[in-house]
Amino acid sequence: MKFPEINEYIAMFKDTSCNAGYTMTNLENMQFFLKGLSRGVLANDLRAPIPRTYREMKEKAVECTNAQQTMSNIMGSLTGNKLFRPFQTIRQPTRPSNQGRW
Repeated sequence: MKFPEINEYIAMFKDTSCNAGYTMTNLENMQFFLKGLSRGVLANDLRAPIPRTYREMKEKAVECTNAQQTMSNIMGSLTGNKLFRPFQTIRQPTRPSNQGRW
């Protein structure tokens, strides 16, 4: 699951839950939310401290998705798939050399 997908899943889940008459505090509904997550996000979401509310589950799912995507980008750069740049580098302008001028 990647970043746009997790946000779309959360929005769709909330709309579907409301249409079905579930509240976001309903324990059964929170289990449905967890069942819809990808295996990797679910595993990270259930690590200590385990979220107790829907809001905590949602926030942790987004954090886990971000961490997995960052890790994937890093690992891809190590295998030569793509360049990983966590920070943009700012180049200092070079001054023309005065060497050899009078």
